Amino acid sequence: MGSRLSIYLPILFTLLIFSACDKKQEGQKRAPKESVKVLKRKKKSLLGGSFRVSDIDNRTTRIHFEDAKVLVDKVIQPIVIIHLFAPWCPPCRGMLPYLSEIQRKYARRVFVIGIVVNSSIGNEELRRFMQRYDATFFISNAKDNDRLARCLAAELSLPENYPIPLTLVYKNGERVIDIEGAAPQEMLENIIEQLK
Repeated sequence: MGSRLSIYLPILFTLLIFSACDKKQEGQKRAPKESVKVLKRKKKSLLGGSFRVSDIDNRTTRIHFEDAKVLVDKVIQPIVIIHLFAPWCPPCRGMLPYLSEIQRKYARRVFVIGIVVNSSIGNEELRRFMQRYDATFFISNAKDNDRLARCLAAELSLPENYPIPLTLVYKNGERVIDIEGAAPQEMLENIIEQLK
């Protein structure tokens, strides 16, 4: 009995880590094995306007929505990863260290933006949280975060109580893929490599 438990416990733990903080898994999109192509929208974007995001050091930028594109001021990298997460969500926390690694490894091509949602965490508590989980990329704790996240979820035809973590990958402002639930580091790196 003890040997079975030692076999099944790591498997169960792994499954829990790579699940979303929501029961909906059916619509999860995965990166195609052979290539990643920019998703073409059939209709004009539902989004419009601009959202101010700022990190714990008060560095700010704006995320603009123009003609079905997501544009980020002050970001020169062609690939932007927007990661919607909550500090209380275990799969969200599990992704933070390797999103930091991706930011470091692909710094010339990729900019990672974390958007804290569904949380009232203060900046000092967020700073300690980021240190604990080695989150070294830009994380916004701005007032507009929840409104921004609702707009992004609506654009993806997700319900208002969308699953987290939710990771969106853009190249030159065009959405490439969105991933509901925890995305393995290898999957994100594969997507980045295919977007050269």
